[in-house]
Amino acid sequence: MGKIILIDSHVHLYPNYDMFDAFQYGFQNMKNAARKLFGSNNADNFIYIWLLAERADCGFFNNALNDSSLRNNDGIRIEPASDGNTLVVTVSGQKTFYIVAGRQIVTKERLEVLSLASNLNFEDGQRTADDLIMHIIDGGGIPVLNWAPGKWFFHRGKIVQQILEGRSSAHLFIGDTPLRNTLWPEPHLMKEATRRGIRILAGSDPLPFDGEEKYIGSYGFHLTGEFDSDKPGDSIRTLLRDPETRASLFGKRNNLFAFFLRQSRIMTAKYR
Repeated sequence: MGKIILIDSHVHLYPNYDMFDAFQYGFQNMKNAARKLFGSNNADNFIYIWLLAERADCGFFNNALNDSSLRNNDGIRIEPASDGNTLVVTVSGQKTFYIVAGRQIVTKERLEVLSLASNLNFEDGQRTADDLIMHIIDGGGIPVLNWAPGKWFFHRGKIVQQILEGRSSAHLFIGDTPLRNTLWPEPHLMKEATRRGIRILAGSDPLPFDGEEKYIGSYGFHLTGEFDSDKPGDSIRTLLRDPETRASLFGKRNNLFAFFLRQSRIMTAKYR
C-alpha cells in the first residue's frame, strides 16, 4: 500500500523570512491538516513535502544546497537528499518534511508558470507561456499554469484558453492559491481545465512580506502512492505524471478580509 503524502505545491522562502518561523508554521499547518483529514493518531506517519516555486530574485534552495553553514542552526538541520533536487529538513532532532527544488517564471504575456520538482531555470519574460511549458516538459519538470488575481482576464484569458486547448495540455497542471478568496467562484477557465482532465494543484503562495511565513502549508493537496525517501523529487514527478493519480485539496483559501489585506500589501509595494 502506498504512502499518504501531503504537498504544498507553491512555496516561497524569501530572504526576509524568519526561517525558523517558516519551518515551524509550515510543518504545523500541514500536520494540522493531516489530523483533520485522517485523525490525530496518524499524522506522524505521513509524508510532508514543500514544492518550491522560487522567483528569479530568490535562491534558498541553491544557497542551502551549497553552503553547509546555512543548514544547521536554531534547532533546524537541512541535508541534501541523494536525488540532487531535494532537501530533508529535521527540526529538534526529528525528520519532518522535504523541500523540493522548483522555480516560478513570468512569461512574455505576464502569466505565471511554475516548474516544479526540477532544477530547471528560465529567465523571466523571455518565452511565451506555451513555449515555456513545453520546455519544462522536455526538461523533465512539472509545469503548472498558476492562477493569480486579475491575470486570467481579457487578452491573457484568451491565451490561457489556447493553452488549455493546445499541445501541452496533456502534461499541464493548473495552480490554485489562497488569494482566490472564499467568495471568489471557481473561474470558468479552471472549470474548463478540469473538464479537459487537467488536474488542479493547490499551494500556499506566500507573499514577500514579513509575517507571510504563517501561510506556508495552509493550502495544498494530498495523494497516495509509492514514495522513495532517497529520491523524493523523482517520486513526486512519477506520481504526478501518472494520469491515475488523484490529488485532493486540503486547507482553506483566504476569507474576504484576509484577501483585501494581503492584496493591499501587494499594491502598496508595487507603487511604492
